[in-house]
Amino acid sequence: MDQLINHPLKTQLKEQLINIEKFLKPYLPDQLLDLLSEEESRNKILIGVSIISAMFLFSKVFGSSNKKSGNSSTGKTKKTNNKKSKSKKNKNNGGFEVNGGNITTAKVEVIDPVTRSNLEIESVLNKLNTEFVPSIESFFKEIETRLEEINKKSNGDNSSVSSKGKKSKGKKSKKQQQQQQQQQQQPQQQNETSTPGSTSYKDDLNYRYLYFNENLLKLLMRLDSVEAHGNDELRQKRKEAIRKIQNYHSSIDEVKPKIDIIEKANAN
Repeated sequence: MDQLINHPLKTQLKEQLINIEKFLKPYLPDQLLDLLSEEESRNKILIGVSIISAMFLFSKVFGSSNKKSGNSSTGKTKKTNNKKSKSKKNKNNGGFEVNGGNITTAKVEVIDPVTRSNLEIESVLNKLNTEFVPSIESFFKEIETRLEEINKKSNGDNSSVSSKGKKSKGKKSKKQQQQQQQQQQQPQQQNETSTPGSTSYKDDLNYRYLYFNENLLKLLMRLDSVEAHGNDELRQKRKEAIRKIQNYHSSIDEVKPKIDIIEKANAN
């Protein structure tokens, strides 16, 4: 308070109050003029005016700084709000934002259990019909062709043996020549009828038998894991698919003795 009273501006303010008093003297009442003329009242007025001016200056200074900080904070909030809105849009569009870039992800479709089981059965049948059925049919045809060749060969040998007794002994040298020719032709016929091991081991009959047997069992295991979910139509479809695969599996088991005959004939 003393500092405010002894402030250099005190004299200037006093002079201004005296001038105001002279100017307003005709218009102000005597009591108010007496207050202005007193030294103590003048000091109080000076203190009040100085306090008001100081408050005014403080409000100006801090008000401008608050505006700047407020603008910066609002700018930050706007940026964060924009980022949040972008991230929400990206999520709604099936993507997410990484380092400012938009990476889209595929939407996962929810499939009900019945549809999933139906698709699994169709997948198994498609694999059977496209990958195995044509190969199995050609496998059966090849076995029958080789058996026919073996039968023709055995019938030809029997006829030649029976004709040997009817022919005269003077023709033994000619018969011996024919036998030698037949012995030379046998390895060639065996190479033609049997699958050459030099080409590929996958052409071997036993290998293909095991291959088809194993893969058909895998398809049956896939169908066994399919749930019907109480759907009669789905249960019937799975049953028919299992029966179809079992028929091919049993047919492959039936040709196993024929494969053994072919392998035995080729070994001789």
